[in-house]
Amino acid sequence: GGFAGRAGRTAAKGRSRRRRWSISASAYGSLPRSAVQAPAMALDVMFDRWRAETKPAPNTVSTWLGAIRDFKAHLGPSADDIRIIGSTDVLAWKDALLEAGQQPSTVNGSKIACLNAVFNWAVRKRLLIENPAKGIKASAKVQAGTTKLPYTDAEVAQLLALARADTKPYLRWFPWLAAATGAR
Repeated sequence: GGFAGRAGRTAAKGRSRRRRWSISASAYGSLPRSAVQAPAMALDVMFDRWRAETKPAPNTVSTWLGAIRDFKAHLGPSADDIRIIGSTDVLAWKDALLEAGQQPSTVNGSKIACLNAVFNWAVRKRLLIENPAKGIKASAKVQAGTTKLPYTDAEVAQLLALARADTKPYLRWFPWLAAATGAR
């Protein structure tokens, strides 16, 4: 009985758990590390379950539903089972979005953020072991001198001419004040 007997039984239980896990993990063969012993679930079904439980704002739902549909179209048949979606799929989608001309801030702020939130929910619900979108981010390198360039003299003259013609005082004088103080 005593303490030594319990420690031996606990160690034996731990070994049997590991063995059971290795058997069940090998049964999935080529599934990515994010897979878990859960029934197959389509990406859009997972999104619907996430939406029903978290009750996000309507604007979030419409924006993120578009992101889910885009990701599903990118995945093709793989979108029918969230267990086979891996980080390489998310990376490929991110790269495709950037190649299509989307800004890194848009890709990170609405597309990848959507996947992160929904996949994190799936991990919490034990539908996945890990989030395939975790840590994926588009680099937002801005080339020096390409943002907030100063107005040309012609553009300033055009803005001031429009302001001079306006009858509302704040629309008339604000551009003049900005031009006089060097504000953009």
